[in-house]
Amino acid sequence: MSDLIDIKKSQRAFFKEKRRSITNEKKAELDSGLCRSVLSLVEYGQADILLAFYPSFREPVIIPIIKKAFEDGKKVAFPLCDTESHTMRFIYVSSLDELVVGSYSIPEPPSNNEEYAGESNALCLVPALAFDREGYRLGYGGGYYDRFLCSFCGVSAGVTYSDLICDRLPHGEFDIKTDIIISERGTIFINGGKNKVNDK
Repeated sequence: MSDLIDIKKSQRAFFKEKRRSITNEKKAELDSGLCRSVLSLVEYGQADILLAFYPSFREPVIIPIIKKAFEDGKKVAFPLCDTESHTMRFIYVSSLDELVVGSYSIPEPPSNNEEYAGESNALCLVPALAFDREGYRLGYGGGYYDRFLCSFCGVSAGVTYSDLICDRLPHGEFDIKTDIIISERGTIFINGGKNKVNDK
């Protein structure tokens, strides 16, 4: 286990630096392409609920997706983290203006708003430092998304830049795959072991 922790720590440093090295101009181009990829997904169109995240620390800027979801009449929720248990629940908002800076200096929804109750007609956009082609992700080490996704019955979609997708990442028994990986280049479908790539 200690070896896995050390390997993940080293890889986090590598991918953080790789993401930091993307110029602002290039990042804006990648973000635009990634948002187009998400919005063109059949799974996005079929979902009544979007579980989103607020982009921080050079993560992909998915604000256009969130705004489009509001326009499309979808319910939109954001994670509210419990830093003691390292768990999170998704809370609905009617506007980005409802978010306030919370855990880890990331904007979070008000705790007294309606909570996502586990409906299957949901698309969850999942951030990470990197993904591999099996659907495993390299997160920040807190385990929040792994704990949430282990009982999530909707569609989970990792969102990242194509340069942050590798063939294989180190993973343990508690690491949860996403169903889809989306980048500015297109989509990798993981479920069923097909690993089909729809590159644009």
